[in-house]
Amino acid sequence: MTDLLIVIGVIAALIALPHLILWIKLFFFEKKLTSFCHEKGYAVERISDPLPAAFFRRQGVHWVICAGAKKYHVTFCSAPHRLREYSFISSDEILIHHVIVLKIVGKTRMFSQLLDLPIVRNSKAGRIDLNTAVPDGDEKILLFYPVAKDVTWIAPSRGKCYLGNGDLFFNDYRFFTKSGFLDELEAPGKYLRHPKPWEEY
Repeated sequence: MTDLLIVIGVIAALIALPHLILWIKLFFFEKKLTSFCHEKGYAVERISDPLPAAFFRRQGVHWVICAGAKKYHVTFCSAPHRLREYSFISSDEILIHHVIVLKIVGKTRMFSQLLDLPIVRNSKAGRIDLNTAVPDGDEKILLFYPVAKDVTWIAPSRGKCYLGNGDLFFNDYRFFTKSGFLDELEAPGKYLRHPKPWEEY
């Protein structure tokens, strides 16, 4: 019986460990962001706690940051397991894809070839709210930290697209990683490019 409890305890600890590490990262990141904004003289308003967003996908805006003439409404998102693909399929839903690939070397008479064989492939849905209305001229930010290996969205007229810092997606939200957003706050407007006509949806 004792051995069984030990095994159950070890399994529970392994499951909880990524979330504990994530919570610690988020705690210190929030401190760093607040300190950074205060040093720059930016006003920071904490609307709701971003830490539960990592676990419960809480909706709405978490921070509002006034950086000079720019005002950012920041919604928080994070990946407890970073080796995933997070795909925004609508303004309300995310799909989290988990694929484990076995690499096999196949050899022919002429050359060797590396083959990828997926041995685990599953997806689960998550909730997100990218429907917040903000005053004209304000920026809506989705801050993803820790960021997943791949972050994509399904553009209505273009299909699957990869997201990079400053990219616009659903309802004029801009995607940012931790470093990208700190760079943006360092020089407000750095990443706020407008999409080309062929990039619009």
